Amino acid sequence: MGGRELFGKIEERFLRERYQQAITLCRELINSLPRSRYADDGLYIMGLAYLKEEEFELARRSFERILSQYPNSDLRDDVEIGLADSYYLEEDIDGAMALLRKIPIRYPRSASLCRAYFKLGECYQRKGIWGQARYYFQKVQADYPLSFEASRVAEILEDEQFCFTVQVGSFVDKDNVKEICDRLQKRGYTTYISEVRRRGRLFYRVRVGRFDTKVEAEYMAKDLRREGFPTKIYP
Repeated sequence: MGGRELFGKIEERFLRERYQQAITLCRELINSLPRSRYADDGLYIMGLAYLKEEEFELARRSFERILSQYPNSDLRDDVEIGLADSYYLEEDIDGAMALLRKIPIRYPRSASLCRAYFKLGECYQRKGIWGQARYYFQKVQADYPLSFEASRVAEILEDEQFCFTVQVGSFVDKDNVKEICDRLQKRGYTTYISEVRRRGRLFYRVRVGRFDTKVEAEYMAKDLRREGFPTKIYP
């Protein structure tokens, strides 16, 4: 099987969310055709598949192989964003930021700058540095208005996601929303509803509190868990 045909199978498995099958085919491509024009693409998809499988160290190894073995790859900017993702998803926000800050310097004309700026906004948001988060989100909106990231930024800015809050549920049924809000309010909690549309469906997210620091949100989450509510801190 040639490199092009094999890579087509890899893409198909990845898009169908069959990540382990994609990884197996990537290994076959890299081991049998290491000089194929598709070898670095295969390694890149392998890294993305490992990210989906939450195998962050293996994802990093795949991305780093591209940087070391394929120095002329056209994917280097995307690869470095992938590396940043591996740290971000592992909750190493500082590690992700260190990589993302370098991308505009190394690749000033990259088509992936929009993604890098958006992810920097997410990092600052997670750290509670609201001014910097807003700066990068607004930069995405101003410089890349037609991008997918700009549509996500619009939701963030509209929802005023520049504070920490505790989410206790996300529902499509308004009856469920009313039930949980009533339960929370009877226990003295002030709730608010955040709406978001995902894949054509409207979700109602029930949240408690708006806090400047994550520590405050963690205290609230702890109290809510004692009351029997599931919690997740945002952002």
